[in-house]
Amino acid sequence: MRVVSMPAPGTTVENEAVHAALSVVPTPTDTDDGAPTTGSGALVRYTASEFLFVTGLDARVLNQLQALGLITPTMVAKQTSYTDDDVRVAGVAASLVARGVDARLLGSLRRLAEREVGLIDELTQPLRAKGSGVSAEKARAITSEVAAEVDTLREVLLVRALRDYLGS
Repeated sequence: MRVVSMPAPGTTVENEAVHAALSVVPTPTDTDDGAPTTGSGALVRYTASEFLFVTGLDARVLNQLQALGLITPTMVAKQTSYTDDDVRVAGVAASLVARGVDARLLGSLRRLAEREVGLIDELTQPLRAKGSGVSAEKARAITSEVAAEVDTLREVLLVRALRDYLGS
């Protein structure tokens, strides 16, 4: 999935020519591991200024989201770089912040995701252990399947809990 322009709620892209000139415009394709790439196979990266422009975030909110570990830039060629995952997180976070949610509260969602990964790790660790007889490729495939099943279970439990909470 490609998200090139995701302005924050209530903002517009004022200069389409500038937007079209961003270095991240090539449509990505998916690699075997699901990571977004450009048509050349390189991961799609955004500079800090491109990231702020594409997401519509202000630097203060970006700094908060980075401090909370929600957005995790990397250094590429001595320059801070952001990915499409960071753009997606920023878009959702911007929507929540626009609704009045304190960005600091969003850190709990990151911790929940990390705990979920820990559970998946625990469930699939025997597959990845030396001497398990399972190839690394097969272990990755099974881990992905388990992750999808855990995601589905979490989603069903969340829907049920919300239904109970809302009284419907």
